[in-house]
Amino acid sequence: MSRYSEYVEKHVPRPPIVPTDWDYVCKEFDDIIDGDIIDGNKEGRDRYPQVRKMIRIKYGGGALHASEYIQDRRNVAPCVIQFEYDWQYDQGNPEASWKFHYDTYHPQHYWPATKHFHQHDQPNPLKTNHGRTSNFAARDVCAVLETIRVALRVSGKLP
Repeated sequence: MSRYSEYVEKHVPRPPIVPTDWDYVCKEFDDIIDGDIIDGNKEGRDRYPQVRKMIRIKYGGGALHASEYIQDRRNVAPCVIQFEYDWQYDQGNPEASWKFHYDTYHPQHYWPATKHFHQHDQPNPLKTNHGRTSNFAARDVCAVLETIRVALRVSGKLP
């Protein structure tokens, strides 16, 4: 293991992650969210403990499909144990998306330095074929929406 991998193991935060406060997200990112946050997403309905939401993005920014898998045990605060935040940035091409994920079910040869925290953007529906890159910081909906806001700004779409 390289020294950098040891650094990641010891210093980069991992779950548990607090479940998203969707009302807060709607207010904080009203400059880029088009309308209300919708229950359910491209994967199906919003059913606890799997919370699924869709956020339409203004300025031709597509949609963010969010899935959080909540662990909810008696006498313990609920936490996100897995997430998938998929930004479908081109509404005309449903395969064109930038994905921010935390999952543990992929083989080790797919792991980047941040292991199960990864991102990928290949427009290929079979995600087991995607290469993955490290995800050091975009680990909740707010961080992903901040990334989208910056992408809209640098692309000239955000006024």
